Amino acid sequence: MATAKNPFDLNTTTGATLLGNATSAIAAPQATGYNAATAGATGYKSSDANPFGYTGSTMVGQGYTAGSRTAQGYDAGSRTSQGYDAGSRTSQGYDAGSRTSQGYDAGTAAGFDWNVANNQTVQGQIGGLIAANSPLLQQARANAMAQMNSRGLVNSSMALGEGERAVYSAALPIATQDAATNANAAQLNANAANQRSQFNTGQSNQALGFTANAANQAGSENLAASNQALGFTAGAANQAGSENLAASNQALGFTAGAANQAGSENLAASNQALGFTAGAANQAGSENLAASNQALGFTSTAANQAAAQNQAAANQAMQFGASSANQASLANAGAFNQAAQFTAGATNNAALTNAAAQNQAAQFTAANQTDVSKTYATALNSTVQNMMDQSMKYALSNADAQTKIELQNIDASTRAALGATEAYYKNQMQASASSNELFQQVSKNISDIMANGDLSAKAEDGVPGKDGVKVSPKQAAVNIQKGYLQNALAILSATSGITGLKSLLTDI
Repeated sequence: MATAKNPFDLNTTTGATLLGNATSAIAAPQATGYNAATAGATGYKSSDANPFGYTGSTMVGQGYTAGSRTAQGYDAGSRTSQGYDAGSRTSQGYDAGSRTSQGYDAGTAAGFDWNVANNQTVQGQIGGLIAANSPLLQQARANAMAQMNSRGLVNSSMALGEGERAVYSAALPIATQDAATNANAAQLNANAANQRSQFNTGQSNQALGFTANAANQAGSENLAASNQALGFTAGAANQAGSENLAASNQALGFTAGAANQAGSENLAASNQALGFTAGAANQAGSENLAASNQALGFTSTAANQAAAQNQAAANQAMQFGASSANQASLANAGAFNQAAQFTAGATNNAALTNAAAQNQAAQFTAANQTDVSKTYATALNSTVQNMMDQSMKYALSNADAQTKIELQNIDASTRAALGATEAYYKNQMQASASSNELFQQVSKNISDIMANGDLSAKAEDGVPGKDGVKVSPKQAAVNIQKGYLQNALAILSATSGITGLKSLLTDI
């Protein structure tokens, strides 16, 4: 008779393979997560406004050179020219106006109280029904009197009491229902009135807020317009002052030029008179000298006038260029700030989007890992359970076959030895069952460890073992359970006499 192979027997290949691959028979599935995509913020760079000014044109004064001759005569009188000091002015500025924002007080909702009316109570309804003396009540009283009449008690106090009791019995359900109906209607009206009051208050507050915002916006725009008007007025006043000062300086220069010209002409006339007195010969020299002086004076006047006009044109061009540069600078600063705000907003939105995507990916990965761990633990537990069931069947089959063989070979003289043999096999069966229970318990513990998400499966998170090699916290917990099983099997081996149990794990 063929003997089935016991998976607990180390001398059989089947037993060593089954027990040795108990935790590796099922390949652990790998959890698959995903990396969240990141959004890149896109801003823009503001364009620069180029100020456009102009350069004042310059003019060159043109004079002439008078002819010269050798004059005979006298030393001309000398004079001093008359000049002037240019007027000075101070620029006119302004103080920007200030405003305060306008707020509002929120309206409050007045609740609608529900006061119980007489028709909303059973007492009031019963009183009304009885006072109305409806046909229903009359019929109830008549029926009660008819019953009392049938008993011969129609004229007794009992008949009167029974009639009133019948009236109240008929009126009570009607009064109760009507009172509840009226009370519910009043309460429904009160709730509707309260809701309308709250809605109206909310709409009123919204209107007040809108009005306040509109008033604040109008105040802000009015203040900006006022400041702009003040600035324009100040600029106009400054420009007028500058033009008035230029005109005043030009008038002073013209007056000084006229005075100088008059003095020069007076001096020329005096010199001419002296020259005429000196003699006719000196007259030609005096005339030549007068012509030379006149040419020099004309040339000097033209040069001074051209320089003054050139200086005025240059100043005006510089002012226009500076104003244009300031306006361009303000425009560039505003565009830069707007671009920076847009870029910052886009960056913040992208960061929020990336963070949300990463969190979602992490949650998905963690959930996936948990599901995979649970699936692996369930599959492992099922496999170990099937292996233990098969092992138990093999052990029972072998024990039953051995027992039958022994029973067939013994006779009456060996029945005493049969008892010892049965006890031996019972001990082995008990040891086999205890081994099975231990193995199932340790397998369950290992499955719980594998499904525990709080224990890391990374070797770098663990501590070095006896051989100096790090093992993960999860693997260390599994090794502890294997040690418990090995020690328990060694104890069962010593108590049962089955020597193979103590080395069942170490020889695999």
